[in-house]
Amino acid sequence: MSKWLAIAVSVIAACAVVAFAIYTYSGNDDAPEAGVGVEKTAPAEPPEEPPSKPKRPTKSATPAESERPEEPPIAEVYGSEHCLRHDGRRRCYQLLVPESASAPAPLVIDMHGFGSSANQQRAISGFSHLAQTEGFLAAWPQGVEASFNAGLGCCGSAVKERVDDVGFVRALVADVATLEQLDLDRVYVTGLSNGCAMAQRVAAQASDLVAAAACMAMYLIARPAPDYTPVPLMEIHGTADSV
Repeated sequence: MSKWLAIAVSVIAACAVVAFAIYTYSGNDDAPEAGVGVEKTAPAEPPEEPPSKPKRPTKSATPAESERPEEPPIAEVYGSEHCLRHDGRRRCYQLLVPESASAPAPLVIDMHGFGSSANQQRAISGFSHLAQTEGFLAAWPQGVEASFNAGLGCCGSAVKERVDDVGFVRALVADVATLEQLDLDRVYVTGLSNGCAMAQRVAAQASDLVAAAACMAMYLIARPAPDYTPVPLMEIHGTADSV
């Protein structure tokens, strides 16, 4: 009797397991696999989404009516060329007096590099345009055989012949003062390379004349004058400059 009872209990238990497995896999897709010979039903594919409605074209933005049109570029104004005698030489410079300048006007002296010229420096420095927008006088001196005597070893014929370029800049400022109403408290010097070293020499040896100096691609290579007083200076160098 106990033998048959045990067999009956085993059969009932097996049927319960099979029934549970069938119930589990037919109603719960996430359940782990169990039992033998029971296949897991594949999940039903989601219904296809209806085609999206075409988007309405967006309206292109129109500039505001209050937007100011771009101002036309300022016309290039050549100015005039002036020459004077200094240290036994005929020295020349270009001078731009823009209509926007009000008297007494400041002066910026922009000096070219070795082998260059007043014309070339004027073309690349941007001070011609800036003088017209900001209202100051601008001058471009011409070096002796395309060089200025900026000090130790620089540059060219100006150094070999010991040209007095500091004196030339003084004479230039005095000459401009006879032509225009110049603010002698606002005379500035700038330049490129040889012209930068020259601008710094003028600031160091004619500090009574210069309000400030700013230049690029060279250094001060001359001793300051004994009566030197500090002059604001900005010196600019590029990381790709091998000089």
